[in-house]
Amino acid sequence: MAIECDEAWSFVGHKGNQQWIWLTSRDTREIGVHVSKRSGTSARALWDSLPLVYRHYAVAYSDF
Repeated sequence: MAIECDEAWSFVGHKGNQQWIWLTSRDTREIGVHVSKRSGTSARALWDSLPLVYRHYAVAYSDF
């Protein structure tokens, strides 16, 4: 079992409010999602949003 983590960003309201959309599984977009600033805390929130089976058994890939 493998998941791929990816992110995209956009401005919300004004250019000073940059928000990141964190996704796992770019093909299905079904596993996990988190919208926030780009930080380690946000990455952890995405990881915590995944079903337990993925957190225990999946291998995660990202582009860092």
